[in-house]
Amino acid sequence: MAATQTRERAGRPGPTVQRPGHVLSALPWLVTLVTLASISHAGGARWREIAVYVVAFAVFVGLPGVVAWRLLWSGRDEDTWLDQVVFGTLTGLCLQLPVYVVGRAAGVPRLPAVLPVLALVVALARRDRREVLLPVLRPAPRVLAWGAAAASCFAMLWFGGIGWLGWRYPTSDPVTPNGDEPYQVALTAELKHHFPPQIPTVSGQPLDYHWFVNAHLASMSWLTGLSPSVLQDRLLLPTTTVLVFAATALVAYRLSRSAYAGAAAAVILGMVGDFAPFPGKYAVSPFDEDFVSAWDPLSPSLGYGLALMLLAVHVLLRVLTLPRPAVPDVLLLGLAMAALTGAKATCLPMILCGLLLAAVVVVLRRRRPERSLLVAAAVTVAGLVFAQVALFRGASQGMWFQPAHLGAYLATKLGVPRHGLPLAGATVLLVTSWACAWSGAIFQLRRVTDARAVFLLGCAGSGVLATLLLGHPHNSEDYFLRFAQPTLAIASAWGLWTVLADRSVRSRRLLVGSGVVAGVLITLVARSTAHELAWQGGVHLSYADLTRPYVVTVALLLALAVGAWIVLRRDAEERAPWRTVVVLLALAVTALGLVRVPDTVRAVADRPWREAVPPTRADAAIGLGGLDTARWLREHTSPDDLLATNAHMRQPVSHDNRHAWIAGLGERRVLVEGWSYTPPVLAEAARRRVPTFGIGFFDPALLATNDTAFTRPSAASVDVLRDRYRVRYLVVDVRYPAHLAGLERVASLRLRTGDYAVLELR
Repeated sequence: MAATQTRERAGRPGPTVQRPGHVLSALPWLVTLVTLASISHAGGARWREIAVYVVAFAVFVGLPGVVAWRLLWSGRDEDTWLDQVVFGTLTGLCLQLPVYVVGRAAGVPRLPAVLPVLALVVALARRDRREVLLPVLRPAPRVLAWGAAAASCFAMLWFGGIGWLGWRYPTSDPVTPNGDEPYQVALTAELKHHFPPQIPTVSGQPLDYHWFVNAHLASMSWLTGLSPSVLQDRLLLPTTTVLVFAATALVAYRLSRSAYAGAAAAVILGMVGDFAPFPGKYAVSPFDEDFVSAWDPLSPSLGYGLALMLLAVHVLLRVLTLPRPAVPDVLLLGLAMAALTGAKATCLPMILCGLLLAAVVVVLRRRRPERSLLVAAAVTVAGLVFAQVALFRGASQGMWFQPAHLGAYLATKLGVPRHGLPLAGATVLLVTSWACAWSGAIFQLRRVTDARAVFLLGCAGSGVLATLLLGHPHNSEDYFLRFAQPTLAIASAWGLWTVLADRSVRSRRLLVGSGVVAGVLITLVARSTAHELAWQGGVHLSYADLTRPYVVTVALLLALAVGAWIVLRRDAEERAPWRTVVVLLALAVTALGLVRVPDTVRAVADRPWREAVPPTRADAAIGLGGLDTARWLREHTSPDDLLATNAHMRQPVSHDNRHAWIAGLGERRVLVEGWSYTPPVLAEAARRRVPTFGIGFFDPALLATNDTAFTRPSAASVDVLRDRYRVRYLVVDVRYPAHLAGLERVASLRLRTGDYAVLELR
């Protein structure tokens, strides 16, 4: 009996049990914390703001989440301290959301502050309180920790060096923030002051959107006193980046029982770019479809949703191994799925597809479905139905069916026709560029009877398929791909470890080292034969120019295979040289995109953010005095006051309808400001298959009534805004059409600064 227990303990991942405070175990995360904090500070966040956020996040999210994880998770005996911190924190995010929603609706927005107190009370009331509050945990393997930390730091260095530092949240004006940033801040401000929420830039429009991340930011704003802009633009992204890469590494570690595979999953996800053998600028892929890309800072819901998806996947993979899932595990799964419904419901149909494919495999093998699969599928279906019916009310979010829509996007970049064979070729190149980093997943074919492997491949495969079959005005169908990439990185690392695990340490090191070096060198050689694409400042290339680097790549890979075969045939100890050649090729193909690491180092050294040119007063999105105006609105008006403005286009010289900074920085609802992401405009964009930015307002009569009050002010025109629409204040931007002197005769001037005036309706 003792011998059996010893063998069982030896089979668990992780080294000898000890306290998590070991310095070497925590060192990677200390390095990560310092690196990410420094980048946030370089972007404009004050050290005090960073410190307040870190402490508040640990207390109000991490502490209750870790306690809940320890109470519910059936696999806690196998956890390292890193498992409990990462997945506990993600559980804390799930718990914070419903508590904040209830508190906001009841007028008590700081209600999530009770979560750590409640968690401690529950833990102290238990007989095993010591095990819950002060458990003895396994340290995280150093290789795993350094791999996840390196990927996290690399991602933030890429964000910081390539553009994020140039997208500073406004601290002075005139300034032009990124086009989507003010809208996201406006959503957070809306959730900070109101529930149920609506689109704050067009009064009365329902918010059919993934708004849970904005509710999280709103809650943190109440708990920390920090502004939604600071939280969103400089503090959320580093947090979700660490959580995503650490969770990816831990899921791969649990599946493979190898710290090396866990580290590899994080590295493949974050440091291996897509394979696009054309010279790029500032380490940005010519195809612009890397996992770590400019999309991440622009979409707060992306990182937040990815982190929560990995929590759901982690719990699901355990549920799939149990004949009868434990009730606490099902509760955790339900909690994660509920959070995903409004965090980023994109992944719910993908998870369901993975479960259905796993069910098919199980039924073919055992002639009946497992109860665990049925339970998991039921929870997923419930979440999907709730998201579509209750949160999005059946809205398509501007999506439509159009195969190869993203291929057409690449065809434009390549300078080839968007139809016929050129379109098919561009789509093949796009898929090839993604697939190289996932080469190791091919070895999962050896596990076709393992429901976990089938689930991962089904989930990821459905995401890739959806990306190729759907279209969106802003190419947002590629969010399906981004949610597929973590599971593909996990499957690839797990597959590579499968074929490397039975080799000697020396053989593994030689294979991995040779494959990585060969892959990077092949990309460099192929790139040396290519030219810049037209959209990056080059010239339109001929088909011969476009195909040359791919021909060179294939030729070099074949040469690598032949050379390795010749060498291995002479090795008497090598019993199956062809298998080794296949593994070497898989490693080399995976490493083709690793060239983005030296690219990023060079790009960051060049400090591209220095090239940002401040906008002039006339064409800035936020004119002179805009920040003072927003501050005055926050301090002198009520969150229930409705504003009206004459500014609707993002800039006075543009026709971009994404004007949203008054609702965002002012934290007040506006009758009509910008309308790019309203349901009617998204539906119209999908019907016409054009971007939303240039579509006119869907209610011309309302817009005319609003603008008439500014351009031809009179007691009658202003009374309509006040009496019919309950407008309390007018925010005038004198760079847009307005008759300020006339407005002062029918309304009371409360503020005049720079390009702006605020008037109160009498």
